[in-house]
Amino acid sequence: MNAVPIHFRLHHTEAASSFAKLVKDDMRFSAVLPGSAGADKPSGLIVVEVGGTQDVAVIAVLAANPSVHEIFVIGPAQNADLILGCMRAGATEYLPLPLKVGEFRAALDRFATRNTRSASERGIAQPQPGRPGRIIHILGGKQGTGVTTLAVNLGVEASLLDDTRPAALVDMRQPQGEVPLFLDVHYTHTWAAATHNAHRLDDAFMQSLMVRHASGLDILAAPDRSEDTGAAAPQAVGTMLAILRTLYSTVFVDGSPFVDEISLAAMREADAVLLVSELSLPCLANTRRLLETLDSVDPEVADKVQLVINRYTPKAGVSIGEAEELLGRPVAWKVDDDYLAAVNSINQGTPLRDAAPKSPLTRNIAKLAATFGRPVSAKNQKSQAGLLGKLFRSSRTESGAEGEETPMHVLQGAGG
Repeated sequence: MNAVPIHFRLHHTEAASSFAKLVKDDMRFSAVLPGSAGADKPSGLIVVEVGGTQDVAVIAVLAANPSVHEIFVIGPAQNADLILGCMRAGATEYLPLPLKVGEFRAALDRFATRNTRSASERGIAQPQPGRPGRIIHILGGKQGTGVTTLAVNLGVEASLLDDTRPAALVDMRQPQGEVPLFLDVHYTHTWAAATHNAHRLDDAFMQSLMVRHASGLDILAAPDRSEDTGAAAPQAVGTMLAILRTLYSTVFVDGSPFVDEISLAAMREADAVLLVSELSLPCLANTRRLLETLDSVDPEVADKVQLVINRYTPKAGVSIGEAEELLGRPVAWKVDDDYLAAVNSINQGTPLRDAAPKSPLTRNIAKLAATFGRPVSAKNQKSQAGLLGKLFRSSRTESGAEGEETPMHVLQGAGG
């Protein structure tokens, strides 16, 4: 294995020499000091010392260099704006002063782990030419319709269907996602790292952003509320999802209910867009406005939409048929209301299959995940939305009459 060069850009020459000594006997790295050969051509790992926000621009310039693998920043410990600015600019690690030798070596070990272990050693997904995965985008007609509960549990179930090619879940809810809370996972990176490093987007970079849940589901967290995704975010999001399609059997997107450039970019990459509503007039009215907006701004995205009625109860006062008439399109699924199972799962930070293994909801979501997880050939990939639509239409008869069986997938017990 070739040694990775470490370029030290510190305020004091003696400090750089001291750091160089720490890696002198480490065969994984080679130190490049200021003034030495190659010091003017940054590559590999860069260790930069910063004193204030005026230094953030230097990090952004280094991050734009394709020869630079990662950037470590050393700086003041009590400057939150500086730390956030450095991470936004492309830094991988921020090491507070005064720096301890153990912390620096631990950071180097993390770098080596990210960059030297093979995909098979890490157990990560690998690109599989000819086997593009599906992207299923899920959004709500308004806030609070249970989209995250459905997205999380569909992802968990889908991840168990294929040992060789797991599923992924991308948390794109704004202003702040909740997927990590639903599954009690801790994350370091968010998809904002992809929008800030569009020039670096490839299989390896995307894998470095994912965190794996115990179920085998890979999760890409949403940016924090204060994190800027950047002007290039829509294009980067499209590229990001296109890459994830090559790595995973199914990519579920927990989408934002707001139609902006970022959410549109995500939906354009999707094979199907599941629009979740409830049988309440305010929610149905919001859902109709959202459908009209999609029809207006991007008819191709609107054609991918499949309606899901969540928290279904026949006592709602509005029938499925009335909802279809109001929304102008058929309902693909109805999801029966079971608040207790859903809220217990959320509060425990565990998927429904663990919190309520005998629940009809768990069994039915598993069946729905299997529907999305069926193998798809590259030839038919572009027509997935149409195929899904035909599937629903061919299995559906006229509904709306009281007492008739509605020929839709019924996921009993979903609530959250």
